[in-house]
Amino acid sequence: LCFSASRFAIAWQAATFGYTPRASPETVARLTDFAVRGWLRSYLLMTQAGPIAYGVGFQYQGTFYWDETAYAQECSGLAPGSVLTHRVIADLFLHDTPELLDFGAGDGEYKRTFGNEQIETCSVHLVKTLAAAGVTNLQLAMNRSESCVRKLLVQLRLTEYVRRLLKRRNM
Repeated sequence: LCFSASRFAIAWQAATFGYTPRASPETVARLTDFAVRGWLRSYLLMTQAGPIAYGVGFQYQGTFYWDETAYAQECSGLAPGSVLTHRVIADLFLHDTPELLDFGAGDGEYKRTFGNEQIETCSVHLVKTLAAAGVTNLQLAMNRSESCVRKLLVQLRLTEYVRRLLKRRNM
């Protein structure tokens, strides 16, 4: 059985992008608001040793929106993310079935596996000052660069190789 005292601080997302505590006052307030409104849907995948994956989302006007998922990287051989996604989808069919399931922005392999439609999205930035516009434009350029590199990796069929390297480097 796999389990670590630091649980999700070692999730691949945390290892790759840096760990961010999930109990910030803003997050607690937002999720509490969702729960009060009856929108919150949260899931925890357990083993005998404890939790190994979680998913948090909300359902509003017929759409379930994935907010966040993570799994303990040490358990990746058990495919906890896929198991959790299967169980969440089963639960969505059993209880208050939504019309749509929105995995959110990004290009995760699981989204291609479980999804059946992809739509383009964009961000809109409203800024008041020239300095803020400069920072926003820099961020947009970085996003475009990341997108180009990602597309190149897909074309060269190197995405899985690079993902494994990043996960191994951050373990």
